[in-house]
Amino acid sequence: MPHPSPLPAAGPRREPHDPPTDARAVSKHVEGALAPIIERLEALLSRLGDTKAPEPHLTVADFAAGVGRSEYRVRAWIKDKRIRAVKSPGTGPRSRWLIPRSELSRMLGSEVAGD
Repeated sequence: MPHPSPLPAAGPRREPHDPPTDARAVSKHVEGALAPIIERLEALLSRLGDTKAPEPHLTVADFAAGVGRSEYRVRAWIKDKRIRAVKSPGTGPRSRWLIPRSELSRMLGSEVAGD
């Protein structure tokens, strides 16, 4: 013979750490859980907003096509420091040169001026 329960049945029992079940309470619970994450993201975004966006770069082939010269000539200009370029890491033993787009404008401007 089963013993009668000392407490009346009041629906499923919820533990204190269980999330709420009604929509308004769920929304409030989620907002409270996300608030510190959102604050951290906003702080990081404000720090990123203070940095300058990286300048777009061109490959040697794209730069050569833009100035109407050979890739070999463009690499010689890089070696002679006539144009700025950076080596892209992790692109194999020969590495890949990347040239800021502003160098193309500068070179085209100097060619127009007769340089």
